[in-house]
Amino acid sequence: YLDHCQSAAGSRLLRRWVQEPLYDLDKIIRRQNQVEYLVSDVIKSNQLKQALSQSYDLQRLVVRLALNRANAIDLLRLAKTLAILPTLKQLLDSELFREYLDFDCYEQLCTTLTNALVDNPPLSIKEGGMFKEGYNAQLDYLHHGYNDNKQWLLEFENQQKQLTGIKNLRIIYSRGFGYCIEISKGQISQIKDEYGYIRRQTLTNVERYTCQELKEHEDLLINGQAQAMALEQDLFEELRSQCAQLCYPLQQIALCLASIDCIYALSVVSSNKGMVKPVFTGDNTCHIVNGKHPLLDDLLKRKSVANDAVFDRNRSILLITGPNMGGKSTYMRMVAITSIMAQMGCYVMAKSASLPLYDAIYTRIGASDDLFSGQSTFMMEMNQANYALSHASRHSLIVFDEIGRGTSTYDGMALVNAMIQYIATYIHANTLFSTHYHELTSLQDEVDGVVNVSARVVESNDKIQFTYKIIDGKANKSYGIHVARLANLPGYVLNKASELVSVYEGKKYQVQSSFDFMMEPPVNSNDRRVIESLKAIDINSLTPLAALQLLDQLQQEANKGNQS
Repeated sequence: YLDHCQSAAGSRLLRRWVQEPLYDLDKIIRRQNQVEYLVSDVIKSNQLKQALSQSYDLQRLVVRLALNRANAIDLLRLAKTLAILPTLKQLLDSELFREYLDFDCYEQLCTTLTNALVDNPPLSIKEGGMFKEGYNAQLDYLHHGYNDNKQWLLEFENQQKQLTGIKNLRIIYSRGFGYCIEISKGQISQIKDEYGYIRRQTLTNVERYTCQELKEHEDLLINGQAQAMALEQDLFEELRSQCAQLCYPLQQIALCLASIDCIYALSVVSSNKGMVKPVFTGDNTCHIVNGKHPLLDDLLKRKSVANDAVFDRNRSILLITGPNMGGKSTYMRMVAITSIMAQMGCYVMAKSASLPLYDAIYTRIGASDDLFSGQSTFMMEMNQANYALSHASRHSLIVFDEIGRGTSTYDGMALVNAMIQYIATYIHANTLFSTHYHELTSLQDEVDGVVNVSARVVESNDKIQFTYKIIDGKANKSYGIHVARLANLPGYVLNKASELVSVYEGKKYQVQSSFDFMMEPPVNSNDRRVIESLKAIDINSLTPLAALQLLDQLQQEANKGNQS
């Protein structure tokens, strides 16, 4: 969602910014102002994007230089990256970016590399052909001599074809024998002594010859090419060494480019509709007005539900109750992500946001296990909770989602109760704690700082509608059976569960015998499909023929169920 970086180095640094948001208020405000500078000037932002898109991964190039593994392509990419530096200094001519642009552009090195190397150099420096004509006079002389001799070779081949009358005569190069005149076995009878051919190699289908004139040019061809290759490698090593001496300053430039790229990416996100520049309080108070989970809002492609989040001296632990799928986890993530984005220097998705500075965010969200080390899901949950409770400070944010479900009801409830009291008494951190243990909502009256909030639902005719709105107050019940009904569990299961809930809520926790479960035969899955198909029929849109066909199809499905 955040990564609008134009370079790989920028994307890597942005990941670090997410993992390690700023904690220094002055640095946060400075980065906010840098982001705001680009948000307020769309033209300059687009020009910056275009300039950054022409850069290469300078950090990786510096590593290759330091290891003496850079090739001609790497040096050309270095030159193209250095070429954008003057443009960046011109676009970001503001005191805000002084820390990122206080470097030498190395324009002379850029010009040298650009004038030296061809536009599409080979991958290997052993292949040659890396340098432009005019860069080195000796290299040009050797290349011209080699090219002239290659041209002479083509002309010599045509002369020999005319002399011998052999149309398939070829001049070939063999590593062991050098340049040879190759003639097929069937054409050997056409060779005359006056041609001056000297047999050099006999193969199955061809004979290879040489002559005095070919020998003279062979030395020029082979030696000229070898000399040119050796000179090219020497010239390249000289260029590479010149660049390698600048590894440290180039590394600093690479970090500056990546930082500018990240600021550009944050400015793209911050310019989206609904984003606001957050402000920071000097204490633990927090007030997010109409905050949204930015990823959810982006993925849904429609307006998601906005919620407020308030922490203050009398409201430090929000105990969140409500049904599954009601929006509790999304709400907690919204608060955490808003804090992370804000401390990165980015705008946040809210009407307004007044936030504290968090030194860390400690979470226990989602279920996982570690079977390799023999740790169950519940054990992993306890380990994560222990880490949070051991390391969190009053300036931290704690996000606990449904702790205590992996053990008995009373054990889980007791653990959650104790954790909440420990946080309220010893840590005093802002905390979001969601739970299905409704009995714990009484903590609001017993523990200072604990406030009940809940995910609001609208219930009508045994059906519920999720509003995804978090409101003050506790939930009346968990609506687990209603959610199960949305998952289309068998009707008998839902009815029996409703009866058992009444028994359990009446403090009769003895599990009922399961024999009465079979008194009424459950509807099989095939019959259920037939019933659902009947419910889904739009009678008004059916023609008489289509109705008969559908009736026949449903009858066949019902008969299959009876046979099974």
